[in-house]
Amino acid sequence: MVKLNFLILFAFLTNFAFSQCESDATIEETQSWLKEKIEMWGGSPIPGTNYKVELTNCGMVIKEFLNETTDIANTYTIDYSALNIENSTSRTNALGTLKILLRGSVSLSNDIFPEYKGEIELSFTPTDADFFNRFMKALKHAKCLCPQSKTNTVKEKF
Repeated sequence: MVKLNFLILFAFLTNFAFSQCESDATIEETQSWLKEKIEMWGGSPIPGTNYKVELTNCGMVIKEFLNETTDIANTYTIDYSALNIENSTSRTNALGTLKILLRGSVSLSNDIFPEYKGEIELSFTPTDADFFNRFMKALKHAKCLCPQSKTNTVKEKF
């Protein structure tokens, strides 16, 4: 009887652990949603920047352009599998721009910093009041679906 109970408990826990990454949305759909939101609401009104996203297998490269130019101000690289979502934060500045600080396997490069790793700050001007939570859920979902991810996260709809 004890052996049967152990087997049932083991089967339940094994199924729970593997089912946490199941979702209705694929990695392609999740990345598409992230790309759309970053390009739609990303950037800052002062000094006037916007973002263009290039998707990779398990991450993205975000290029920050000075508005009305082809000059790249910064290039941000995000690897979903090693993203530290739990320690990422947000704040809103006096101009109403949402600043999201991402930590983990992220990097910034520009003319001053050839490559700065560890954390990046992205700016957004969303009209959706719950944008930060939805954005972080989508990143968590992308991390979960990434084949190189070493951790499972609970399935959440963004």
